[in-house]
Amino acid sequence: MLTGLLLIPFSVSTGVSAARKVERFAKPPAGFTGNPSALEQRVLDISTPSGPDYGRHLSKAEVDQYLRPTHEVWNTAVAWLPRTVLSLPTGPRPATGCHYREDATGVTLTRTLTYSIPDDVAHAIQLVHPLSSLWTSARRGSHGKLTSSTHFQPGNKVSERQATPASCPAPTSNLASPVCFMDLYGIPVIPATESSNKIAVTSYSDQWAKHSDLEACIPSAIPTGHHETYNIYEELLLGGSNPQDQPAGFEATMDIQAVMGIATNVSTSLVSIGNDTQENWALETAMYFAEMPDDELPGVVSTSWGSEETSLPLAERICNVYMQLGARGVSMLFCSGDGGVEGFYPKPGCTDFTPTFPSSCPYVTSSAVPGFGTSLRPERSSAQDAAVSAYLAVLPANHTSRGHFNESGRAYPDVSAQSLWLALVQNGQSVPGGGTSQSTPIVAAVVGLLNDRLIAAGRSNLGLLNPWLYSDAATAWNDVRSGSNNGCGTAGFSASIGSGWDPVTGLGTPNFLALLNVLGLS
Repeated sequence: MLTGLLLIPFSVSTGVSAARKVERFAKPPAGFTGNPSALEQRVLDISTPSGPDYGRHLSKAEVDQYLRPTHEVWNTAVAWLPRTVLSLPTGPRPATGCHYREDATGVTLTRTLTYSIPDDVAHAIQLVHPLSSLWTSARRGSHGKLTSSTHFQPGNKVSERQATPASCPAPTSNLASPVCFMDLYGIPVIPATESSNKIAVTSYSDQWAKHSDLEACIPSAIPTGHHETYNIYEELLLGGSNPQDQPAGFEATMDIQAVMGIATNVSTSLVSIGNDTQENWALETAMYFAEMPDDELPGVVSTSWGSEETSLPLAERICNVYMQLGARGVSMLFCSGDGGVEGFYPKPGCTDFTPTFPSSCPYVTSSAVPGFGTSLRPERSSAQDAAVSAYLAVLPANHTSRGHFNESGRAYPDVSAQSLWLALVQNGQSVPGGGTSQSTPIVAAVVGLLNDRLIAAGRSNLGLLNPWLYSDAATAWNDVRSGSNNGCGTAGFSASIGSGWDPVTGLGTPNFLALLNVLGLS
């Protein structure tokens, strides 16, 4: 099956316009998937702690062996694709296309209502995008929407420490330094040591961070003697930018300062993706990382952006790329969304819960406070089935959420982190962070620090996290027993029902020392 075919529409005027020539390739281009089922099993073997192949990640060359379509599929597709310049007829446009406007963002997409593929070719093509698929724009996680009633409550912790650390501010304060979060989760203020350990933070919609803000934030946030050096790199993708003479964006500022304030001395890159990728943001970014050489690939990718799972074939295609990255030892982390059960933004009058993407992909780890969704996919992974089934078993049969979500689908969030109020410096001013956007880079920083310890011990990155999270590490998270996420005219879900995983905070918040112990690193 040829699963990487992208047919890109072009602007058509009322006159004659030339299409782009389709070139012949000597071999399948990157992203074409030949045997995803075999790769899926290999990824599970690599990521399951009880298996003999745990931690034996693949190289790019090894992953590529799984991605080659059969010669029959490749030849069929190439023989069908036109190899000459096409001329379009003059006159009015045929009534086969429409403009669609996304109400939440105002973004307009041009799509065709129908397209056709010859019967002798259809078996070789899984996805044609974006001719008829509608995909919501990238949206960032929320911030500034939580009340002080949830201020730094530690919940039921695995560790002995129950009180709010002295490094955290009083309930009347809105600012907490990274040290507060490190104390909350038992993270020692010890800089990372491994140069091969890397974290990437992605940013969209013309969001960037200023070096001067980072230089002002990090020294004031970390105790003396632990911030002598920090490494940040910039990567610009598809029209992305990072102008230092322009105001910094809030999202990029918070994400990069949260990661670097906690994962001290871990090499961090800010990947700025341009507006050219508004409708293809997830696919373009996933392929960017998938094409990286092994020695440049980060061990963790943190993304506080997402969209809604409106096109399952496209979501599955992108999810397959996340699977490839997991095979190579990359932990992909995403926020679960702003609207809880309503998706990435509130939907007054909704009846069914809206899954968000990429959180709905089983090959990424979803972080939230609060959030919940289940994918449109028919089945969830075996890794999380026991944890999710245990929650559903104690959810009352007459609960108002029943019937509004796919009870057999991938469930999220997987984990969570504190979402009030990280002290930031944006455009030279002290401002508070917060929300689901804040939780994701905090968890990414924790994973980055765990990777640093693993590499120092001669071991591999954690890679795909979820099989480990729901097995060996399931009890190494602070079980949060309060919170809810009502929506769509229902009570949503509550973290107070049962123990362990719940649809509001996942497995809970990090307990760094317990996680080290699980990894045999304490």
